[in-house]
Amino acid sequence: MRYLLQIIEEKKESLSKPILKLVNKFYNKIKGDGYFVDGKNIMKLQEIATPEVCTFLLECIQKYDETTREYREQHDVISLRSVWAVLAFSREKNVLDYFHRLILGESLNKSFYLHYLLSYFRHEHVKHPYTDMLIDFYENLSKKLTSYKLMEALDIALPDKFEWYVMIKLINFGEWFTTNGLTEKQMEKQYTMTIFFGSPGTLHSTFQIEIQNSMSAKRQKIRFDEFSDSGVFTINVNEKALQVPDLCRLDLFLREAENYFDTTFQTDKPAYLSVSKGINKKRIEKWVKNRFVSCDG
Repeated sequence: MRYLLQIIEEKKESLSKPILKLVNKFYNKIKGDGYFVDGKNIMKLQEIATPEVCTFLLECIQKYDETTREYREQHDVISLRSVWAVLAFSREKNVLDYFHRLILGESLNKSFYLHYLLSYFRHEHVKHPYTDMLIDFYENLSKKLTSYKLMEALDIALPDKFEWYVMIKLINFGEWFTTNGLTEKQMEKQYTMTIFFGSPGTLHSTFQIEIQNSMSAKRQKIRFDEFSDSGVFTINVNEKALQVPDLCRLDLFLREAENYFDTTFQTDKPAYLSVSKGINKKRIEKWVKNRFVSCDG
């Protein structure tokens, strides 16, 4: 639900015309479910970040925060990201105090949002005074997170420790994302394994692994999220069929998954492999070809 958006809509009509004009401009941007603040469009929000608008948005967030939201699905993430991006340009004391409490406070929801704040604060056109505070937090956190331990084991340097990713897709036979003349029975047995890992996201999660036969009418799917708030997600698969994967020992999970689904995934040549800029792709390819046995394996 777009709880925060509703609050903004309800409260904005009491604003004076000049402020209302800016808030409406902001509201019209974020009311679509597909709106996402990234490094390119964050600059378009700077003109909205007047002291009056920021005070108004801060009041909306405070009303929104009056209710506890324990799960990811209960958060109005689209509106929150957008409001934080506007407030990131502000140096008003009330806004700085709010962010200070958000970062250093004991909120149970902290792990839902800190990675968004870091991406906005360290933007070259924002350069928020609390950027170093967040960097220190993530520097300490990264030492404990699995994706960073894996990259260290693979001896892969990270050009940007706070914004990076690796995505791998494996198939057991045929071509990725196409039936290519397969029979219904073959489509039922065609599985894709998707492995995504990188810098911390929501709940400080650094990886997600999913196996499914997405082209079949008889769907099977199992998905693991590190630090998931909802556990293992499955469709027609026993949620206890596979152990929660250890990213640093993915070779063990691969063997277990192949045994369960009675198949073999093609690791010699991944169906798809993408890495963020600066990451050594050849070493990732070698790791995959070696069936995910790292130097620590």
